[in-house]
Formats: sequence, C-alpha cells, structure tokens
Amino acid sequence: MLTSCGVITLRDPYPKNASSETTTSSSDKVPASGTAGTTALPSDTAEPVYFDADSREKDAEAYALSLFNGVRAPNLAGATFLITATDTSTLLPSGTTYADKLRLNRASDISKRFNCDVVVVSESVNMMLTELKTAVLSDSYYSDLIALPLSSVGAFAAAGTLMNMNSLPFFDETAPYCNASFTAACGGGDALYAVSGDALLDDLDTPLCYVNKSLLGADPPYELVRGGKWTYDAFLTLTAQGQAETAIALDRSVYPDDGAFADCLYVALGGRWVRGGVKTTPSVAFTPSGVKNVIDALSAMLGLGRYAYSDGDDAFAGSVSLWYFSSARALSDLADTPVNFGIFPLPAAKEGGGYAYGAPSDALVFAVPVNNKNPEAISAVTQGYLAWSHGRGRAELIGRAMNYYVRDEGSLDSLEAALGAVRADFAQAFGSAYPSVGALQKLTRSLDLSSYEKYASNAQTDLSAYFTPTK
Repeated sequence: MLTSCGVITLRDPYPKNASSETTTSSSDKVPASGTAGTTALPSDTAEPVYFDADSREKDAEAYALSLFNGVRAPNLAGATFLITATDTSTLLPSGTTYADKLRLNRASDISKRFNCDVVVVSESVNMMLTELKTAVLSDSYYSDLIALPLSSVGAFAAAGTLMNMNSLPFFDETAPYCNASFTAACGGGDALYAVSGDALLDDLDTPLCYVNKSLLGADPPYELVRGGKWTYDAFLTLTAQGQAETAIALDRSVYPDDGAFADCLYVALGGRWVRGGVKTTPSVAFTPSGVKNVIDALSAMLGLGRYAYSDGDDAFAGSVSLWYFSSARALSDLADTPVNFGIFPLPAAKEGGGYAYGAPSDALVFAVPVNNKNPEAISAVTQGYLAWSHGRGRAELIGRAMNYYVRDEGSLDSLEAALGAVRADFAQAFGSAYPSVGALQKLTRSLDLSSYEKYASNAQTDLSAYFTPTK
C-alpha cells in the first residue's frame, strides 16, 4: 500500500506554469466534467508530471475559486435562501470527513459572497411535486431552488412547475461547472429545465471495476487505460485468463437491478438513447446498425457469471470472483482487506472513444420553481454552488486514494479516467413522463432491437410534438 508521504507519477491537470486565468480557457489542461461527459486519456507518450496530493488539491481549489469569483454577486441583504432537496447528502455536512468540511466552507463562502443565509431542507420527490403544483396554482412561494432526481425532471416539467433556466439573468449553462451532458439531457425545445455539476454529483458514486490481481495470472494491463485501449474485448480477454469461480460480483448499492447495470454499461460502451439540448428538437440517438457493436458488447458482458448481489463484496474479498463492479465508495473498505486489488474504469466499446458511465437515475439536478420572483438571486447562488465545487472533490479523492487506498500506480490512472466521466441522457430525464421515450431504455436492456422501428417512431413523434422549439 502506498504511504502518505510519497510522491507519485501522474499527469497533472493543473500545470504549475499555468495561471487560473489560463486554465479557464484551456480545456485540455483543466478537466471539466461538465464539458464532455467522457474522459479521454493522453497517449502513452505524454510526458508525466511529478506532484503531490497537497499540490493537486491547492491547484483545484484555486481554479474553482477563480470560477466562483467570476460569478455575478448581487447583494441579497441577509435574506434567507431556501433550497429544498430530495437528497441533502451533497448539500449538507453529515459528519467530519473532508467532503463535509468542504460543504461547510462552501456554505460559509456563499453566505458571505451573496450576503444571504442558505437553508437546506429535505422533502420526498412525490411531496415536493404535490406541494410545488399547489404553490404554482396559487402563485405562492415554495422554495428558491430545488434539487431533485434526474429521472423526475420530465414529470416536474410536464406539470408546468419548472422555470426555463435560460431565462435567468446572467446564467451561463455553458460554463465548465455545468455538466454538459446533464444540460443536454434536461433541455429540449425552447427550455432548459435543470442543470447539474460537482456540487450535486458525489465522486464516490463513480463506478469502478476492481480486479483481484492474484487471480489474473498476469500483471494488469494498465497501459491499455493510459492509451485509450481499454475496451470490452480487452476486458473479456483478461477475464478469460483469470482463475476464479465466477467472473463478476456486483455491488447492489451501485447496481440495484439488472436494468441499472445494463443502462450504465450501455452508456459506458458508447450508447445513447435520445439526443437532447436547448433550442433543438430531441431525436432518437441510435439505430440497430449503429449500436450493433454496443449491443454485442453489452450482451457479452451481461452473459458473464455474476455472483449474488448481496454477497458481492464477500465474493470478491474471499477470492471467489475475479471482478467486483462497485463504486469509489468501496475503496476504503477494500483497502482494509488482504485482497491484492487493482482498478479499471468501465470498458469502452472501441479504442480511442474515451471512458464514460451512465448517470444513475437518482443523480441530483438543480431546478427553479416557475413562479420564482427573484431570478437574479437564483442565477447567482445556483452558479455559485456549482462553481465553488467544481473539481475539488475529485482532486481530494485522487490524493486520498494515492496516500491510503490504492496498491499500484496504474490504479490511479484508472481512477483519473473514471472520475468526472458521468453522462446523462434525455431519456433518463423525461422517460418517466413520456412512456414512449422511456421505452427506448427498455428496448436496449432487452438486447433485442427487432421492434426498433415501432419504438423509435413512437418516441420521435412525441419528441417532435412536445419539444420542437419555436421559430
């Protein structure tokens, strides 16, 4: 295990010879999770940079603060700013971890910069929708900002409860702190209904593939990750070389059912369902021929033997399974086991396509009640939350993994490749409100696209009817 005093070789996304102003305009030097939705690694010939964990965290903090200080700051005169959330875990501190410290500092900085008292309260999604509809009908106040699951955006938008965030003054949904895939997923026609970013997305939820190196019979081929060549073919080849009772053990908390596992892999392998975006008519984003390689890869991976969900961690810790498909949350637990583990990102379908993973349906997004009377304050505080948080947790997690958790340098390359590579899809946001759109996910889960024409036609009819922008 690596010690906390060492310096390790990684490619530094915050070069010392670049100021925060330079990195702001140079996306190839600062990884902006909101700008791509996938993480493409540099080639094997890229020159490594030596740095320590403290340096990385300081550089990430400096960049985030440069973004935060660039947000317009109206004086809210000590007013209370209410955020109602279906999950407060990324908004409120719940312990004494580094992430909790960050959340306390963020709340303090936002209160000082905008001269307001931020209050965060919890509400169930069903009650939130019911109460918000009542407030809209009576034109009464509900909350300044709401945080709700990605999968509920469609239901709230269809009920007429969400403001078009493009109407907010000085709001920049193209800023690096707004995750671009969530912006596209939550927009269609004339409206942008929600946004997300590192203030709401916990890096500990990043899916990872843990491998028992003792069962491989060979050194892990981390060079494939560095070279952008970690594909499902490479995964299957490596799995075939393993000496384990079963191939994959799944973490139920990350993949609660086969559908969630299939959806996450489908996106990781390059699949899309619907291409959304503001000022566009969303469109079905796949054809049977276009995703044949994705479906073939998905079928091959889903066909591997999988250990019982509830025993996934025990199966891996007991060397029953070669792989453990979990999340970054498992790092600390696995570090306390005798398993000689390594880390890989979810494999891609083809070389050079970058790494990605599908957003969970309960990933949080920010949205604004349609009858809010103070749009300038909403615009400022929302962007303040997103900007202040951008990249900070990611830098800290890599440093913590380097110092305490991982057991080889190749695992850090994989962790870097996976972090920030979340991708959301329009079908996830609006599928529950528009069944024809949601059916596209069920279609790819089935691995049978023989009914594609019917499903795609129904979905596109509804997409055109409800989300065609005005001229």
